[in-house]
Amino acid sequence: MGITLAELALLDTDVLKKGIMNTIVKENPILDKIPWMEIKGNSLLYNVETALPGISWIQATGTITDSAPQLSQRSTALKIAIGDIDIPKFNIATNSTQDVAGSLMEKKAKAFSYELVEQLLWGGTSTSNPTNAIKGLVQLIAELESEATVDLDGLVNDQVMPAHATSAVLTLDMLDELIDRVKPGKPDLLVMSRRMRRKLNSLSRASGTTLQTTTNDWGKFIDIYDGIQIGVHDHLLDNIQDGVTSVLAIADYDKTVTRAAGYDNSIIFAVKFGDSAFTGLQNGGMQREDIGTVQDKDATRHRVKMYCGAALFQKYSAACMINVQAKAA
Repeated sequence: MGITLAELALLDTDVLKKGIMNTIVKENPILDKIPWMEIKGNSLLYNVETALPGISWIQATGTITDSAPQLSQRSTALKIAIGDIDIPKFNIATNSTQDVAGSLMEKKAKAFSYELVEQLLWGGTSTSNPTNAIKGLVQLIAELESEATVDLDGLVNDQVMPAHATSAVLTLDMLDELIDRVKPGKPDLLVMSRRMRRKLNSLSRASGTTLQTTTNDWGKFIDIYDGIQIGVHDHLLDNIQDGVTSVLAIADYDKTVTRAAGYDNSIIFAVKFGDSAFTGLQNGGMQREDIGTVQDKDATRHRVKMYCGAALFQKYSAACMINVQAKAA
């Protein structure tokens, strides 16, 4: 059974590590919701459920037809997310009013969270991202077509919804269709850029309603659409290239390109989290190490690391809308 980082923090006796995990979770709604499943070894082979078994109706003497769920094997490898920070001993010795180590480690935890959540989305898909990163949600959705797939193909992959063959402005009907591609029930989270969230706000106001707002466990305000939490993701930059015949070549995406006509699309995700849906994988959990005195500095070195990965266990637990933008060029 997977457990979230916030839940793990409650069990940890390392006060500084608790602060690190809580800071990481606070920074993004994906990290707040995603459970982490402990696995042995450095990789995982798993079966994605792509279709449910069938049920037959027969006569009293009829023959029962065997029908099993359709499964397709996938693999994912754990990767190393790691970072060091050196804390000057002088600052600790001369500051009696501030927790220097805690303050600096909090900043390191924020940087760790930004990188982790970026790769949970984009890892393994683009030349813009590290070659040693985990497989992220974009790649896992693409692999619902086949493990060798390197694009989001709205023609053959049911969990990829093209707003248009190349590019189109978001509508509420489009968003409702995306939500319906996740089943049973509703997604736990809609993930989008800030620009797309503003567009959704505008569409809601134009329809005579407004997005609902509530607060999460950390006191942050959260927008709600159709009872589903909206998670703003700052690594969705709205500069994705136009699709080609309802297909988006994710390997060609360059996050450094300037947003302009032909490069002004985004992606919206609808996601369920859990052990049978989208989940994180880990070996040993979040770890903090005191490396000790740095040889050539009057400082102590602290290390944060995680052996981690991600998996998507059920086809209908995640979907994405491609070739969508907030405003026509």
